[in-house]
Amino acid sequence: MTTVELAVEHAGYTLAGTLHLSASDGPVPAVLMLHGSGAADRNSGDFLPPIRQAFLSRGLAVYSFDNPGVGESSGNWRHVALFDQATQAEHAVRAPG
Repeated sequence: MTTVELAVEHAGYTLAGTLHLSASDGPVPAVLMLHGSGAADRNSGDFLPPIRQAFLSRGLAVYSFDNPGVGESSGNWRHVALFDQATQAEHAVRAPG
């Protein structure tokens, strides 16, 4: 498995995250893991790692990011509305990487 640190710019702040790549050769489908609101990091505590591992073991790539103001992301999650969370996901999906 390979990991790539991948930051996404959105609404004036940076969402820091990690792209996990399986050992598959060539392009593979990717899963964007989103957590709920609040001070959640890219692992959402210990909740996302086992789910991520299940996707990776099936040859998929997986990306998740820290909420604004959490971990290595700038901004403040308290100032993010539900619509903003949807556009964060859209920016993550469109990010080069």
